[in-house]
This record gives sequence, structure tokens and C-alpha cells, in this order.
Amino acid sequence: MNLRNKIKSILRESFVNEQNDDLTPYKALRLWIKDKITLLELEGSDDSIERIRYRHGHRGDAEIVIDVSNDNEFFDLLDLHEDDAWFARAVLNGNYEFEDGYQIEQDFKEGYNLYGDLDDENSEIIKEIILLLTGKIVDISKGPDEMSEYSALLLKTFPNEIDNILYELRFYRNEEMNITAENSIMSELNGFMEKIGFSIYQIFNYISTTPGNLLMWYARFGDKTLNFKELFKLIIENSDTRYLGGWADSQYEFRDDKNFNSHRFNRDVNIQLEKILDKLKSEDLDFEKFREMVKYISSKFNMNIYHELPKDKNYVFAIQGFNIEDLTINLIVKPQKEWKTKKLKLSLDNFNKFLYQPELFGLSDLFTN
Repeated sequence: MNLRNKIKSILRESFVNEQNDDLTPYKALRLWIKDKITLLELEGSDDSIERIRYRHGHRGDAEIVIDVSNDNEFFDLLDLHEDDAWFARAVLNGNYEFEDGYQIEQDFKEGYNLYGDLDDENSEIIKEIILLLTGKIVDISKGPDEMSEYSALLLKTFPNEIDNILYELRFYRNEEMNITAENSIMSELNGFMEKIGFSIYQIFNYISTTPGNLLMWYARFGDKTLNFKELFKLIIENSDTRYLGGWADSQYEFRDDKNFNSHRFNRDVNIQLEKILDKLKSEDLDFEKFREMVKYISSKFNMNIYHELPKDKNYVFAIQGFNIEDLTINLIVKPQKEWKTKKLKLSLDNFNKFLYQPELFGLSDLFTN
């Protein structure tokens, strides 16, 4: 006899003797489906029934809401590991700290975070700030090897503003990971509950199912003395829960850019970066002239790449940076086929002379001394 026919056989059984006995949850389900008792009598058959939603249609499809009291009991019923239960509880309360302030700052010092979260406007501003501080045009997408020294400089030079930025990064990063973790946990729990004919009605106080599903499980196990919570626990014990949980061990994998509020984060960061720019530009410096010099040089030569001297192919040079204080250019020069280098610091005018009148700088003497 298949399961469907077994259920039908159960429903066809005589009610004569059982109506004189105590009304167990199992008996109440059968009697209510046959319209032998009222909805209130069914609700009174098990203390865990919070409510039953039924208006019309087959009674086996009504919704029974079962009170599991709290998340502790729910997780106990699911037989979740205590670490996963604790983690899920913290995440679903929205206050799990995936990354603390110390780790955020350390990662920033090592050049690992922040830069990839900036929008185009803030990326340009922070490159401009670094340029003003160091005289170097920096590609902030280069990664930790390139950015760690600039991160340390920013944190040292503007501690208040950078601390505020890192605080915002910490807040929005934790928000992102809490949302991602919650979505993942709920998707896994809902998927599991759906497979056994239940659903989470309210996190995590109530679950719901149908009379038809409950009777199916009673028929499968054959124990008609169980109340609904006992039946649910037996269902869990006989279900494949091997892949349920494991969230605490994989907590650092809960990253999803879609859940990172980039707009609000960059809005908050922009306020701090503008404060830094204002401080830099308030100094007695010719910012516009400096920017024009950098723009002019950068349009002709790439940074940190050797170029041949136009008027003397025996030598190559590389631009390393700029100095806003005295509007000078830092470069290194070396013979084409040698490794020995010399550092030069030239004004724009002298740099142009260096390019086209290199003999004025006595290069041969520089490398024979």
C-alpha cells in the first residue's frame, strides 16, 4: 500500500471508540478534516498550536501555526550545532561583528581595503591627496604592495579623518556581511523546511504546516501518540541534516557587493576626503601651478618607467614624483647599459633643459665620480 492510500485508510477508520478517549493531536486532526469537531476543539488539542488559518477549500490544506517558543527551542528541534545556533542568532539580530576596528585598520595599513570600495569621484580625490602629499601619481588599484606606504602616510597625516573613514568602512562592511549571512541562513533553513512540508512562520518563534502534511508524517512513523513538537523532532531526526549549518565556520565567506551600501558609504567618505583636501589647499602652496606641472609631465611620460633622453640615447631616466613645496620633479637617471643610478631634483624649466640640453648637467661626470 502506497503512502497516499495509507493516509486514506487512516481517515476511513472508525471514530466510535476514539471520540470517547482523550482528544490527542492526531485524533483531532482526523476528526477536524472529517468535520466532526470545531476549529476551536482542534486548536485546543495541542498546547503548541498558536492559530489555524482556514477559510474554505479542503481542510487538509489549512495552515497550522505551531509555537516553538523561541530560537533556542527551534534550533534544538533542528539539532543544530550550538556554534551555528549562536552565530545564526547573532546574525538574525543584526549585530554580529564580522570585522572589528583593529582588523579594519590593520588591513588598511597593509593596503588591503578601502580603495576598492571607493567610487570614481572619491578615487580621484584620494589620488589627488596622495599626489599633494608625496608628489606621486598613484594607481590605487595596484594592491597592497603598492598602497601600504600611502595608507600608513594617510593615517599618520590625517588620523581623525582617516579614522572616521575606517569607522564607516567597518559599519558598512559588517552591514553587508550580516545581510548576506542572514539571506544565506534563511535560504538554507527555508529550503530544508520546505522539503519536509513546513515553513518558518516567524523567526524563530513559529513554524507552520498543514493538517495533510502532519497526517502524512504520522502515517509514515506510525506513532499516533506524539504531539506536534514531538512529531516535528522525529521528522528532523529522520531527515538528512548533514548539510544544514556550518555557518560559524564559514563566516568570513559572507561577502556580497550587492549588500554593500556603496552610495551611502561613498557619501560619508567624501565628506572626510573633502576635509583633507581643504586642509592641504589652505597651506601657503601654489596648488594650481603644481597640478599644471604634474599634468604636463604626466601627459608626456609614464611614472617609474625608464625613457631615453631625446638628445642623448646613452642615458635613460624615470620620473619618481613631484614636490609641491618648491614645484620640483624627482627623477633618477642612469646610463643605458648600466645599473648605477643618480637622483635628480629639477624645476620644470631645468627638466626641459635636461631633456634637450643634457650636456649642461655633466652626466658623464656624474657616473665617473
